[in-house]
Amino acid sequence: MLSEGTLGAVWGPSLAVLPTRVPREPGCTASGLGPISTSTSILTGLCFVRAPRARFWFIVSCVYVVGLTGAFGRPPVSGSSLLLCGSGSCRTVLAVAGKDFCVVASDTRLGLGYSIPSRKVSRILKMTDKVVLASSGMQADMMTLHKTLRMRLVKYQQNHQKDMSLTAASQMLSNMLYTRRFFPYYTFNVLGGIDEKGEGWAYGYDAIGSHEKVSAVCSGTGQTLIQPVLDNQIEFKQQWGAPKVDLSLEATVELIRDAFTSAGERDIYTGDYVEICKITKDGVEVEEFQLKFD
Repeated sequence: MLSEGTLGAVWGPSLAVLPTRVPREPGCTASGLGPISTSTSILTGLCFVRAPRARFWFIVSCVYVVGLTGAFGRPPVSGSSLLLCGSGSCRTVLAVAGKDFCVVASDTRLGLGYSIPSRKVSRILKMTDKVVLASSGMQADMMTLHKTLRMRLVKYQQNHQKDMSLTAASQMLSNMLYTRRFFPYYTFNVLGGIDEKGEGWAYGYDAIGSHEKVSAVCSGTGQTLIQPVLDNQIEFKQQWGAPKVDLSLEATVELIRDAFTSAGERDIYTGDYVEICKITKDGVEVEEFQLKFD
């Protein structure tokens, strides 16, 4: 699947100016250029783009990049966190599936550069009593995606007189993201739930709908900190010769709490609270776990 750092290549050559690394020097903007240099670069580019249609998309791309990366004075953020957090959209989400359950969790901190506009913003969407979605990425795109999903879910329920299954929900989400592949929702989603056989499964998505059915998946700014823990403790990777043991629901929730607590110590965009949705055959139970506020 595509990560945040490689998404610029999907949008085509017009977005090739999107930076992947951001300098740390004081006074340097997100693009590495000052406001005057940035404007000069855009005007210079227009001189070489002669075709009206190409010139239009060049301008749109430049405006989008400048707005997304905060080229006019927002605090610099290094690495792939730039795209997530420079637009006020930092979050860590995960989904862990068990034999007959699934747990979907997300922290509630909304980050904007080095600021915290809000400490309690939910990014979890309860699609049905057996399917839950959590989204990291741009806050505006996440809200638009969830709004569209709610509309699709109501339409499906009215047409078929039943709730959407986990398999159908996973494919619908993939189709919705793929149809926007040329100007995608900047969201990185995890979907979890119980299928028709009563088994728990999790799905991980990139921004254009490519997805994978797995036992554990994490996305967002804390992905590099939490995913190795899930691989080792849930799927027993790197434990050569050790018998694989299915964790209980209680043990899985405790592991998720420890993972978020640890990530909060290293990732400034993960913190405040964690929403934990426990999905079983009886429905969805939501609990809240408090993290550090600093």
